[in-house]
Amino acid sequence: MPPFALQRQEIDGLVAYVRAGFDRSGTAVKLGDAGRGRTIYSGKGACVTCHRVNGTGSTTGPDLSDVGALRSRSEEHTSE
Repeated sequence: MPPFALQRQEIDGLVAYVRAGFDRSGTAVKLGDAGRGRTIYSGKGACVTCHRVNGTGSTTGPDLSDVGALRSRSEEHTSE
């Protein structure tokens, strides 16, 4: 995936959209579905070509192994 030159507002909007749990067609998706994430990571999303997760994938982009753990900790703090 090529780098993007996004403004802060655009990034915030993208993050909000992803966290809302909808796919590109507007269909609600289950958040935190590890199987779906693996399918996207190694399939159509082609994330594996640049990123590594738990030792699988390329080292070109940032390692994403801790992304789920970081999000979980963040959500724990916001729910208190």
